[in-house]
Amino acid sequence: MGWLLLAFVALIAVFTLLAYFVGRLISGYLQHHIEERLDALDQIVNEGRVPDSWLKPFRRRAARLRKAGASERRIRRLERAARKQCLIRIEELQRYAGGSGVADTEDTRHLIVTSLQEEAERWRDDEAWHELVDFTQPERVVVRDDSLPRSDEADWNGRD
Repeated sequence: MGWLLLAFVALIAVFTLLAYFVGRLISGYLQHHIEERLDALDQIVNEGRVPDSWLKPFRRRAARLRKAGASERRIRRLERAARKQCLIRIEELQRYAGGSGVADTEDTRHLIVTSLQEEAERWRDDEAWHELVDFTQPERVVVRDDSLPRSDEADWNGRD
C-alpha cells in the first residue's frame, strides 16, 4: 500500500513539473509574439519603415539570387512578393491594433490604425516601395556604437 501512495505522489510531481514547463514554454512563445508585433508597430508608425523581421527572409533570398547572378527582373519579382506579404501582415497588424489593448485611449488607437493605413497605401505605390525596399542593392549595414549615449538617453547629471 505504501508503494501505491509513493507512485501517486511521484505521478503528481511529474504532472506538476510538466505543467510548469509547458506553461513557461507557452508564455515565452506568447511574449515573443507580442513583442514582435509591438516592434513592428514601432518601426512602421514611428520610423516609417518596413519591419526588419518581415524583410529578413526576402533579403536573404535576394542575396542568394544576386550571388548566383540572377537577373534584375527576377529580383524585382522577389521584391513584389515581399510587398504582397508585407501588405498582408500590415493588414493583420491593423486588425490587431484596432481590436486589442495596444493603446490606452481611443484617440491613440485611432492614430495607430490611421498611421498603419497610410503606410499600407504608401507601400502599394511602386516608387515608394522601391525607395523603402531595394533588393537589387546589397543590404546597407548600419553600425551602431553602443559606447556613446543615444539621443533619447540623458546621463545622470541631466546633460544630454
